[in-house]
Amino acid sequence: DMHGIVWVWCSDLYGAYSASPQTNPKGAMSGKTRVRRGGGWNDYARRCRSAYRDNVTPAYHDYSIGIRLVKSN
Repeated sequence: DMHGIVWVWCSDLYGAYSASPQTNPKGAMSGKTRVRRGGGWNDYARRCRSAYRDNVTPAYHDYSIGIRLVKSN
């Protein structure tokens, strides 16, 4: 249920990942754009997966961007 509904805002700043293998890599330390993941309902199929990421400014708004709430145990 996570793919292709709406783009999901992430708290990470956008930047290139390290070339070395990582688990749960962190975003850039500085920058002006944030990560959004997953593609929206009106996107190409190749973008509708959680591993796909894009970057936009925090001021950007669109009807296909949302948030995902999580509950920690």
